[in-house]
Amino acid sequence: MEFIVEPGPNKIEIKLRGQLTLDDMREFRTMIDDPQIRQNQTQIFNLENLEHIDSSGMGLLIQANKRSQAQGRRTELRLPPDSPVYRILSLVQFEQFIPYADQT
Repeated sequence: MEFIVEPGPNKIEIKLRGQLTLDDMREFRTMIDDPQIRQNQTQIFNLENLEHIDSSGMGLLIQANKRSQAQGRRTELRLPPDSPVYRILSLVQFEQFIPYADQT
């Protein structure tokens, strides 16, 4: 997993690239604990360039969402509907756990 952090007003977009799997747990947790990420009202995980996600990767996203909700913040996902990751997340109705951000 690689990531780029793009701050904006009251939100931060985290662009993930490659794969999000169990192997990425330590790096992912370190990333979401970064004060730059935690200080924003909304964190958007952009999965546009994510090639693969497994159940552990989904669990990491849910964990990030629960942590931000506990702190009064919001988590959203951004990804195109034609991506392989979107298809995987749709199969498990992942939008019930984390809402999708506007694509505009």
